[in-house]
Formats: sequence, structure tokens, C-alpha cells
Amino acid sequence: MPSKLELLRTALAQRGRVATAARKLGAMGAAAESAVPDLIAALWRRKGGGHREICTALGDIGARPDMVVPALVKVLHHESMELAGITAVGRFGPDARAALPALAQRAGHADPTTRYAVAEARWRITGDTSFLTGRLHDASESVRLDAVSGLAEAGDRTTLRRVAADETMSPDVRREAREALADSK
Repeated sequence: MPSKLELLRTALAQRGRVATAARKLGAMGAAAESAVPDLIAALWRRKGGGHREICTALGDIGARPDMVVPALVKVLHHESMELAGITAVGRFGPDARAALPALAQRAGHADPTTRYAVAEARWRITGDTSFLTGRLHDASESVRLDAVSGLAEAGDRTTLRRVAADETMSPDVRREAREALADSK
């Protein structure tokens, strides 16, 4: 009887089952490491779909950065998979340094969600919160709010205090910073 992992790896090659298989493999985390080559192969098939789910699964599994990071960098050139690829590559932290030039090219992306995802990925890879701080003055209020959440996750209380007191920031951004400070006590 084939194992669940073997069945899911087989499903990656079956049209219409790719997205579900990728989600289930991602949920297995590091236990699905042996499926990484299959996920990467499925990523490049034109038919079968599930490309965003595959990117997410690769980030959730978090294994084999030597194989995964170059594949995710290539994904960044495909608009339909770009956001999922950015998020997934950030999950590899310092092991994804090779992705930094490709991420830098997308820092000024027209889509606010993508702009923030780039900043967050760059922070996760480098540990440098200035990527998040730079988004505090983004044209999009949602990006500014996300930047405050990212700074809270990073534990940057100094910047959060500054944002909470900054009268040039919107009331919502200042409130979010105050709440993040209160939550982190």
C-alpha cells in the first residue's frame, strides 16, 4: 500500500489534482521534503494548474533551498505566480540570499500587496527591518499597516514607538503601532 506521501507525489502529475496535492504536501511541512523535486517539476508544467499552491507548499516545506530558491526566483518572472513566489522565498530566510536581486527589482511594484510582500521577504532574508520601515511611507494605507505588523513581528519596539508618536502618520497607522506595543509587553 503506497504511503500518503507517495500518493500525493503521484497526484502532482495528474491534471486537476495538482493544487490539492500541493496544499496537502505543504501541510506536511518538512516531512514532505522528498516531494520537493516533484513539486518543482510540477511548477513548470503548463497544464495542471496549482502553480500558486506549489509555491506556497515549497515555502511551507522549507527544505532544499539549493533547489527551491532558484526555482522561486524564476517564478518571480511569471505574473500569475509572482506574489506566491515572493512569499515562499521569504520563508527560507538567509538561505534565500540569492533571491535578493530579483526581489529588489520588484520593490516598487504597482500592486501594494506585492510591494509589502517584497519588503517582508527582504527583511526575512536579511534581518534588516529597514525594508519594513521603508514601507511606512508607502502610498497605500494597507501597506503602511502591514509594515507596522511586520515591525511588531520583528520586535522593533523603537520604530513602533516612533510611529505611534509621529503626527504625520495616519491615525490608523499610529493606533496599530500603539496596539502592537501594548501586545508585545
